[in-house]
Amino acid sequence: MFIAPPNKRIQLRLTLDVPCSTGGLVSVLKTQLSEMSVPGPQVTDGWDYHNQYLPQAHDHPKADAERHTSLCGVEHTQVFEASQNAAQVSYMLPAGGRFAVSVRFVRNTSPCSVLSEGNEVITLRNFGKRRNCTVTTIFPSELRILQLQVGVNEKHPNMEPETGTIHKCEKRGLDDFVQVTGLGFATELAAPTTVFGSVCGLDTSAGRPMSIFCDAINVRLVSSGRYDNAVTVYIKRLDTEEEQIGADYLCDAGL
Repeated sequence: MFIAPPNKRIQLRLTLDVPCSTGGLVSVLKTQLSEMSVPGPQVTDGWDYHNQYLPQAHDHPKADAERHTSLCGVEHTQVFEASQNAAQVSYMLPAGGRFAVSVRFVRNTSPCSVLSEGNEVITLRNFGKRRNCTVTTIFPSELRILQLQVGVNEKHPNMEPETGTIHKCEKRGLDDFVQVTGLGFATELAAPTTVFGSVCGLDTSAGRPMSIFCDAINVRLVSSGRYDNAVTVYIKRLDTEEEQIGADYLCDAGL
């Protein structure tokens, strides 16, 4: 599993010596090992985490079917670039098969979805586009929104007064908001997510921390395309058992 800084994409260069005639295969950008008809290495655009894509399908620019490619060949080289700062290589090889992979971090001028290692500050922006952008963790975390500009200041130079943080934005019928969700535990990642709340507005002061005990957590910026949205969030890992037991929210408990 590869991870780069939030403002980078991962580029993989695979050099193969896996003859197709012997049933060799390299699958790039996601196929389950258990689903392969022949052995070979595999690469994921993002992470294949407990049989679920991260970033999730509705937060990713590519359809699931476009996130994998299968390869085989002798003295064959191919380059793949992930959509975000995360990629993954898995492999089973036939006898005599081998491959090499080299990794580069490529600048991403408009990062949207990010997998976080924790204990870092990350800013999500929609760059004026209609799309979802996410920060995803795969560990219990404490989140704190440091700055918020979502659903205000339409695309013109006139600034609106600061509104503060507005809660439950989607229930108010607003199309632009930041949503915090949790993704089950371990084998339950394919289950429906738990929504812990949503915010929008213009607020330049830090909000209160919220600690969440879930196997994976999403901070999702939902944008209609009418606004230039941005949210800055601090993510801290809950490493100790005491921190996890004392979390504000659990994945199977909503607000």
